[in-house]
Amino acid sequence: WEMATIGDPIADLAWCSMWWPDCAAESAPGAEPVPLLPGFPRRERLISAYAGRTGRDLASLPWWRALSYWKLAIILEGILKSWEEDPANGGKDPGRLGPGVLRAVRLGEKAAGEAGI
Repeated sequence: WEMATIGDPIADLAWCSMWWPDCAAESAPGAEPVPLLPGFPRRERLISAYAGRTGRDLASLPWWRALSYWKLAIILEGILKSWEEDPANGGKDPGRLGPGVLRAVRLGEKAAGEAGI
């Protein structure tokens, strides 16, 4: 619960959409891109459905998506650092998180560029 907050609901949509890539190159590190399997709608359809149901203004979504990738990078970096300090804190192979941190940072930079920030 240490990361739970009450805040802008668009932040939650951005976090969800980060895990809902349109192609494997956009997938967040650390997870199989399940939404790329047959039968899943494209990310834009998810976002459109959310907008249609809630009526919320999604102008800030690109900003929140960039922040979501950077938040993920920080979380992964924290896990990696904890493992480096004490290997008992690791799972199967926490050392593989290093490239994931960099990937999340790069995806955040790309999202920030697309958001104009």
